[in-house]
Amino acid sequence: MAIASKVVDAAPRLSARGEGQRRLLVATLVLCSFVLGLGGLPLFDLDEGAFAQATLEMLDSGQFAATTLNGEPRFDKPILSYWLQALSVSVLGVSEWAFRLPSALAALGWMFLLWRLVRTHTDTATADVTVLVAATTLGVSLIARAAIADALLNLCIVGAMASVLAYADTSRRRHVVTAFAWMALGTLTKGPVAIVLPLAVSVLLAAKERRWGDWLRAAFDPLAWGVFLLLLTPWLWAVYQAQGAAFFAGFLGEHNLGRFTGTMHGHGGSLFYYVLVLPLVLLPYSGWLLRILPRARTTLLADRWHCFLWSWFAVTFLLFSLSATQLPHYVLYGASPLFALMAMYRAHLKSGGWAFLPAAAFFAVVAVLPWLLPVFAAHGGAYEQALLADLTGVFPLSYCLTVGLAWAMLLLAVFARRYPLWQRLVLVGCAQALVVTGALLPAVAQVRQVPVQQAASVAAASARPVVAFRTNFPSFSVYYGAPTPRRAPHIGELAFLRIDRLEALRAVVPESVTLQPLFLGGGVALIAINAREGANAARP
Repeated sequence: MAIASKVVDAAPRLSARGEGQRRLLVATLVLCSFVLGLGGLPLFDLDEGAFAQATLEMLDSGQFAATTLNGEPRFDKPILSYWLQALSVSVLGVSEWAFRLPSALAALGWMFLLWRLVRTHTDTATADVTVLVAATTLGVSLIARAAIADALLNLCIVGAMASVLAYADTSRRRHVVTAFAWMALGTLTKGPVAIVLPLAVSVLLAAKERRWGDWLRAAFDPLAWGVFLLLLTPWLWAVYQAQGAAFFAGFLGEHNLGRFTGTMHGHGGSLFYYVLVLPLVLLPYSGWLLRILPRARTTLLADRWHCFLWSWFAVTFLLFSLSATQLPHYVLYGASPLFALMAMYRAHLKSGGWAFLPAAAFFAVVAVLPWLLPVFAAHGGAYEQALLADLTGVFPLSYCLTVGLAWAMLLLAVFARRYPLWQRLVLVGCAQALVVTGALLPAVAQVRQVPVQQAASVAAASARPVVAFRTNFPSFSVYYGAPTPRRAPHIGELAFLRIDRLEALRAVVPESVTLQPLFLGGGVALIAINAREGANAARP
């Protein structure tokens, strides 16, 4: 580990008191990044709304082995995230805070395991920088604050990867058992990807060092497999009892193999999708990333630690680049080693305005967003035009002040040249977190999610059954307080739908009914389906 040793030796030494103060500062920044204002925004569709509503239906039904969404079986994800959300909601009550808390706690665990892994193989200062960079990266900060499964999956992946490396370093059996336990928990979180990634990296490490005997002993260790099956089998049996073979066909066939071989929900891409997405996900550290990528050629085989980090990233990047269904956050499963590599080579960053250009471009887009949205609406369809028709209150004075403060922090970072470039970039990361959570996300929520909330409040006050017509906003059901079946409405029911589905609704209901708008706004509508009583019935 000669290269890693050189990096450690180059790190500045601090007194015990100085290290304690730095560690407290790091912990405070990470905690604020993941927890501050966690419940201040409505649930976002589709994923947050779907997870939250499926959790509520689990609690209402008492069926804790399988999930449904608006009364229909949900095969998208395994069970662990729903269990944690159900526990949180049971203790704290139904709120955005309670739904998101498991993700925030999982993200904190993710940062701790990553910090411990990097400290073990480098030094404490490098571990501190690693988690500072990770916690203020755009992609990480978003999934850590969302009521979805990805922060928990990253926790499991880092745990499994750390155990894989520990076994390579020590050949101790307990690390094999721990790796299998983490893979089982990851499988309970999101499926086979939690097995594939650590397995592939372990194969590459074994191939580099020609330790196939050690690898085979680990791969077929009966105790490790016993722990794996002990954690996984009870739920597999319970979900089979609840939903039969349909769950395995839907989950393994459609939502795993199907995602790899075909495009789902319009989330297609190309072989170069993540070449473009990775710099966006890693904002504001995209320039830093470009500085370390050329080192892969010279450091990949330098020692086990570098081989491990680069293999972890490369396997993830290649696997999801080959997948037919692609989403930006998938690449984060392989981002943890990049954070470590950036921290290790922070001293090699030299002053230059190029490092701040990605953040400046992002802040510029956020600053001109009030003028960009009307232009986008003018070139969009009926839904987009209705969604953005009224931007009153979307960009209050606080939005302008938050963006202005972020720009001030960026300029301070650019001109404070007495400090190392990596420290100034972390300051920009804090500014980015401020502008995303304090300005951008509230604006997006006001435009897209608040109208859904308002429609749900109207529906709840009406005490009439509601269906969703050709519209998929699961958060509506959460705020309405009951499942919302997706079908055509009947007389006496309410129909929740996107505004561009109104003509389709008119086409499927009988002529003997009238459509009475109860709510219109933000691109969505709530329509009462009434029996015709006269010629003057209102139509939208």
